[in-house]
Amino acid sequence: MKFVSASRAIEPSAKGVSSNIAGEKNDCAIRAAVNVTGKDYQYVHDIFNFYGRKLGHSSVGPVWIKSYNQLGLKPMYSFGSTNAAKYEVRMYDGLLGIELIKKPGITIKKFLKCFPVGKFLCMSRNHAFAIIDGELIDHITLLINTRITIVFKA
Repeated sequence: MKFVSASRAIEPSAKGVSSNIAGEKNDCAIRAAVNVTGKDYQYVHDIFNFYGRKLGHSSVGPVWIKSYNQLGLKPMYSFGSTNAAKYEVRMYDGLLGIELIKKPGITIKKFLKCFPVGKFLCMSRNHAFAIIDGELIDHITLLINTRITIVFKA
């Protein structure tokens, strides 16, 4: 993993999977799930579609919560007290009756130090990405001070 100090960014170690579906974009929640579970992209895509995701659009809370639950991804922690973190806590409780463990806010940089081993699907305010054994797996470069709002363990 390469830290780019000038921009305080972290480049992904690998791009992971990408979509081969025409018109597909804004599918970071799907790609992150594929990267941590090892399941086929089309299979995961179909689960998200079943729960209401529209082609080319990002996934809203109820869609990714139900999809991740079906894929066996268990929420580990909710981080921080931002509106995004509070929303996720309310959604999990309301949709699945699961009370998330709440922790103080954490950045990607700190998460990598605290959790160097394991397969994690992480979500920030507007993005989902995988961290596998301390390596960022994503298609874009992220800022190291990006705040993580929820983490799932595969």
